[in-house]
Amino acid sequence: MAISVKQLCGGVLIAALAGAAVPQVGMANDGRNTAAIAGIIAGGIIGAAIGRHQHDQGYPEYRPHPDVPPGENAVGACVHYGSAQVKAHGGYRFEMDKLLNVNHSGKVTTVTMVATRYFPRGEHREEIVCVVENHRVLSFTRT
Repeated sequence: MAISVKQLCGGVLIAALAGAAVPQVGMANDGRNTAAIAGIIAGGIIGAAIGRHQHDQGYPEYRPHPDVPPGENAVGACVHYGSAQVKAHGGYRFEMDKLLNVNHSGKVTTVTMVATRYFPRGEHREEIVCVVENHRVLSFTRT
């Protein structure tokens, strides 16, 4: 099942508006709504959602989405990889909690995030540095 960026953005927007950000977004009537929504998208949420969706659909490797920027695709590749690693080690969920940095250097993108790995015996929250080249994860380091 393919998901379009439009469908994904709509779902993310609905989720964001249903959450704690409603008063802040709802009260801004002077163009800050657009900035708030852009901040949500810039936070790697689109890439993370694409990566999670592809993993949940059983894709063995991340497939870059043509309609999102390279940084979002790098985040997606990292979330897909993290999800596969958690599953391979008996866990059931990998979730990016916060995107700390996306750094492009030539063909390599380094994504730094805080993520939680969920296992039957508990959860582990940690900072992760993920290095991506051509939408493939080169390294995935938990700190």
